[in-house]
Amino acid sequence: MKLNNIVAMPKLNKLEPVFKLDWLPANLPILASAAILFAMAVVVLQIKQQNSAPQNKSLAWYMANPKEALADNKICYENPQLRTSENCVNSLHALEVMHRGPNS
Repeated sequence: MKLNNIVAMPKLNKLEPVFKLDWLPANLPILASAAILFAMAVVVLQIKQQNSAPQNKSLAWYMANPKEALADNKICYENPQLRTSENCVNSLHALEVMHRGPNS
């Protein structure tokens, strides 16, 4: 190869991508970041809702924890609106079974 041929080669002033993604929308980075933020917000709200919801305790749990059953039953007795909740019903039933015995 002669020196003249090397000098005569066209020079590339800019780098061109290997794949042209002309079919993608121009605002793709904005859409992707908005989707990521939305997904993160949903996860945060789910965790917050899960932590704020009161946990319903079973009859077996109250049978294994009589002090908590007595404390919850006292709260239920003082607040008539809570008496029909699952925790109040289970704590009262556990206290009755512990007092009378399981075969009564």
